Amino acid sequence: MNAPVLILGATGSVGRGLVAAAVAAGRAVVAVARDKPGLQQLQSDFPAADITALPGSVASDAQGARLAKAVQRLGRPLSGVMVAVCGGGGRGRLLDQPANALRDSLRDDLLPHLV
Repeated sequence: MNAPVLILGATGSVGRGLVAAAVAAGRAVVAVARDKPGLQQLQSDFPAADITALPGSVASDAQGARLAKAVQRLGRPLSGVMVAVCGGGGRGRLLDQPANALRDSLRDDLLPHLV
């Protein structure tokens, strides 16, 4: 059994692509998302794959702590983590946004996942 890769946001468009790529590469996957039916659909879409569905979120510190404990309870060391979550900010070209838009996006959407 190979060490799984954890994919956070596994049921979104990018996350599903990451799951498909990991499965195609023969990797075990721990698929994490808030969308329980979407996680069940992932397992149905890849019936021969080693996919562990884990409902969860990192939207708050408490949710992140619960997710971390759930991952530990799996008892499977991870080979890597991929994050495919989408912030709720505005859409459009970065060049058309105010100068501080990139800084704010990194601060709000990326840095909390690195701490």
